[in-house]
Amino acid sequence: MAHALTLDIERAIGPAFRLSAALALPEEASVTVLFGPSGSGKTTLMRCLAGLERPDRGCIRMGEETWCDSAKKAWVPPQARRVGYVPQEDALFPHLTVRRNLEYPLRSMGRAARRARIVDLVASFALDEFVSRRPDQISGGQRQRVALARALAPRPRLLLLDEPLNALDAAVREQVRAELRRSLVSINAPTILVTHDRTDALALGDRIAVLVGGTIRQFGPMTEVFGRPADPCVAQLLGVETVVEGVVTSHREGLATVRVAGVDLVAVRENPRLGPVLVCIRAEDVVLHRPADGRGSARNHLPARIAWTRPDGALVRIGLDCGFPLAAVVTRPSVEELALDVGARVIASIKAPAVHVIPREGMDAGPRLTQSAVPRADASRSERPASGGR
Repeated sequence: MAHALTLDIERAIGPAFRLSAALALPEEASVTVLFGPSGSGKTTLMRCLAGLERPDRGCIRMGEETWCDSAKKAWVPPQARRVGYVPQEDALFPHLTVRRNLEYPLRSMGRAARRARIVDLVASFALDEFVSRRPDQISGGQRQRVALARALAPRPRLLLLDEPLNALDAAVREQVRAELRRSLVSINAPTILVTHDRTDALALGDRIAVLVGGTIRQFGPMTEVFGRPADPCVAQLLGVETVVEGVVTSHREGLATVRVAGVDLVAVRENPRLGPVLVCIRAEDVVLHRPADGRGSARNHLPARIAWTRPDGALVRIGLDCGFPLAAVVTRPSVEELALDVGARVIASIKAPAVHVIPREGMDAGPRLTQSAVPRADASRSERPASGGR
């Protein structure tokens, strides 16, 4: 059974950097992505959770158990926390076979129980073909599966993965990413996963905590945080304005048809697999024109209504309602030339390569819409014409 995890800690790293993080994860077996640039404190936070580093101040609790409390001088060592931890390097024993690597964390078990657990892990992670090989005799994706299986072998209460796909090249990353998501969905333990890659975050996580400069700036469901960044820094870091749930319904000649809230989009996708996905579209890839204008070469032409506008320096950000929330960004002269006021009807054109589709295991297969609009301006600004902000 999963337990709620709460932490509120500080940890100084040298004279110039301090991690000061507070987070509360719900009592359920879901995947939380710890997202941020290099040097933001992600690995330090993970090591504090694992018990490999001691915070200077604060507390960490897992359910009713206190792992760390600086005020009470309470401390639970790593081996007593039942945490599965996979560092950036898979850290497999190079001289041991896959089977022996899996057996290592089960040394305290009886022989029969240990054998049964190994059989279960080998079957769950499809390791049977190379269970007798050493780590240098298998691929990077296979090593990643072995490292994950070893971390799960003693049935941890919490699983920590630090950049699990970082060592993989692009050719195998997507395949391993899908396998990893399936594995994380199937286990009955909460997972915290570190990454600075947006695609990995979207494909693997249910929730996301954005860590900037040692502080968690925003935490929430994946589509909510990507769709409604809390501040400009988070918005710039995430870099994708529209993230919505969809379903790939057909595939032909490298093009996929994706249904989002009853609207069909065409995306370039070599993988013919059907099913639930996240659809990501950057605002600068959306071209607006009036319904009477020509259609151009884009594959997607969506009738839309302008829901809100927001001046942003030399540009204007526009929120569209085209059956699902969609963001666009245009220049100020274009706003005036096209009369892009709130309530105006326009056509939003998007080329197929700009519709980025990320497979998501564990999502409902039905085409339901989630709240994933771009950050909405406050009520006093959201319903006024963009040209009025000049």
